[in-house]
Amino acid sequence: MRQIIDQTFRESRVAPPVSTVETSSILTTLSLLRDSDMLAVLPSSVADYYSALDTIASLPTALRGRLAPYGLILRKNRRISPATQLVIEAIRQA
Repeated sequence: MRQIIDQTFRESRVAPPVSTVETSSILTTLSLLRDSDMLAVLPSSVADYYSALDTIASLPTALRGRLAPYGLILRKNRRISPATQLVIEAIRQA
């Protein structure tokens, strides 16, 4: 995702931020947004929800590029949890 964000800045001919923070935690991201003037990339559903609460401002921006493929590694002879099964089904549909 970071490569796509950097590529979007380059192609838009806009200098990327000098200071960056990377986290996979949406809660950490929202906390940083609340307490600073940072920008963040969020799923549109999360951005829409918090924009409706007037806690963040959403800037709809198209990101260029695609994420690299990824996969899951599962333990052999172990039962798959319902949550993991949902993730596997979502990946197959993507």
